[in-house]
Amino acid sequence: MSTYTASISVFAFDGPLLSLIAGTSKNFLFPVLALRRPYLPGEGLTSGLLFAPQLGWRIGALHYLVTQMQQRLLPPLNGNRGQEPEVRVEVADPKGDGVIFCDPAAPKLAPLRMTAGILLRLAGTFVAF
Repeated sequence: MSTYTASISVFAFDGPLLSLIAGTSKNFLFPVLALRRPYLPGEGLTSGLLFAPQLGWRIGALHYLVTQMQQRLLPPLNGNRGQEPEVRVEVADPKGDGVIFCDPAAPKLAPLRMTAGILLRLAGTFVAF
């Protein structure tokens, strides 16, 4: 239970998006009590949860889905491929032997990766409470 956080939020507006989420359009103030477990890399599928009774199970499921997708897809899209070892190259030159460490190749399809990363971040803004 130490990884869970509780929060109380109040929306002070009532727009069309909030009406669809809450199922009501008569309230000016819309309080939301949420219990959240942030994404933890070591916990995988059991983290990234949101329980907010006022928003319903659909928003909680959508939040979970988007959180899992963001945390698993954004690092590879940004070029982080995990624990890749450096390539050690020994070089013989007139002054003596030397060692060069080579960086991994740059990720391919950079514009497509960047667009996909932006879309995943935008999807996260719609379900971030």
